[in-house]
This record gives sequence, structure tokens and C-alpha cells, in this order.
Amino acid sequence: MNEMVKIQHQQWARDLDDQRRSGLTQREWCRIHGISIHTFEYRCRIVRQTMENLLSEKQPSVQFAELDVQPSVPETSGIRIQASGISVEFFPDADCNQIKTVMEVLCHAAK
Repeated sequence: MNEMVKIQHQQWARDLDDQRRSGLTQREWCRIHGISIHTFEYRCRIVRQTMENLLSEKQPSVQFAELDVQPSVPETSGIRIQASGISVEFFPDADCNQIKTVMEVLCHAAK
């Protein structure tokens, strides 16, 4: 992507953020700023695709490993996993299948 296109997409992203923060509907914001709703929706699509592409380039591949959980873990402890600004905490009595499901959902959401 050339520099001019990057600058254009950054401006569109600022416009999308401005519209969201304004409290106006997309149509109202577009009317005030002299942009057709179809152009605004196109820009939304392009910014979303650009962000998805950037995120997919930066996301490391995720792999699961089976853990051998020892029963000697104190009852008051738990597991906290933090990544990319998300924090998930599992308590000692959490079901292994539930933990696996939560982790799969988080990995899928990160893609």
C-alpha cells in the first residue's frame, strides 16, 4: 500500500471515529459533512478490511498444548491469561472443556 493510500485510510478512520463519537447517525453525520452515505459505507468497508489485514499480519499463530494439572495446586489459586489487552481468569474448579472452549473462542476472535 503506497503512502498516499495509507494517509487516505487514516483520514477515513478518523472520520469514522468522529462519526461514532458525535452521537449522530451515519446519515446525519454524512449530511453535515457533505459526504454521501454510500461513500461513507464504502470507506467503512475499506477501513475495516485494512484493519483486518493489519491484524492478521501481526497475529502470531496460536497453538494449544495439553497441560498436566497437578492436584497439589492450592485451592485459592487460579490461572490468569493476558494477551493483547484481554485478560481471562480461570478458577481452580473450572472445567477443562470450558477453558478449552473459551480459549478457542478467543483465538477465533483474534483472527
